Amino acid sequence: LWGKGAAGYGAAYWKSEIDSEPHATFRMAIGEETNNVAEYCGLRKCMERAVAAGDRHVVFEVDSDVVAKHMAKRDGYTCGSTDLRPYYEDCWKLGQKLTAKNIAWEVRHIYREYNQTADGLANLAIDDPAGNGPSQR
Repeated sequence: LWGKGAAGYGAAYWKSEIDSEPHATFRMAIGEETNNVAEYCGLRKCMERAVAAGDRHVVFEVDSDVVAKHMAKRDGYTCGSTDLRPYYEDCWKLGQKLTAKNIAWEVRHIYREYNQTADGLANLAIDDPAGNGPSQR
């Protein structure tokens, strides 16, 4: 059964695809929300970081297939959900900023079992809200 529950998100940034450990992490509890809202919140945080950092190519991996399809506008998916629409619009605007800065970007679906770093951070965000925010690296 899908619905709202205790939610949080985790985000990790690697400087290179060959790095085994993330360069920086972020986690945040967001209260009672759906998984897709949590995914959008995490994506938005990562996209904000990417706009500020100015990397030349960025890949955002999310374990929500719905969010990945919304952002890619593929397979006929459009964001028709009134609950998700504001999050989608925020992320789409951030994507436009990335494009305007000549930063190549994409949002890619990744199965949760391969997204253990972000999933673990999201669980920590819910369990230990006092430790939320950026990593201390």
